[in-house]
Amino acid sequence: MAVDQPSQPEPEDPHVGSEDDPPRALSPGDEPPVVPPVPYEPGGEVDLPTRTPTLGDRIRSASAPLAVLAFFVLGFTTGKWWIVWVVFLVPAVLDAWFKPHKKS
Repeated sequence: MAVDQPSQPEPEDPHVGSEDDPPRALSPGDEPPVVPPVPYEPGGEVDLPTRTPTLGDRIRSASAPLAVLAFFVLGFTTGKWWIVWVVFLVPAVLDAWFKPHKKS
């Protein structure tokens, strides 16, 4: 009984390189420059924004927790959970309302 030869040749090993195509050495422009880390110094100066929060900033910050509170209060008192979810649209509306507009 004769053993059939495979109909396809054995695949080439993709990990073996040839001498005609050596791996290319990286040029200095191929890699981003390495920036050394800055050590932490306790008590050092920190550049924080010093802008005072506006009324709009305060309203936007409080709108999400207030929406959750209003959702539960209105839901439990009225029992109309199917429509009370609309209060979660209020923070998004306030965010869009108080967003700084670009002057064109």
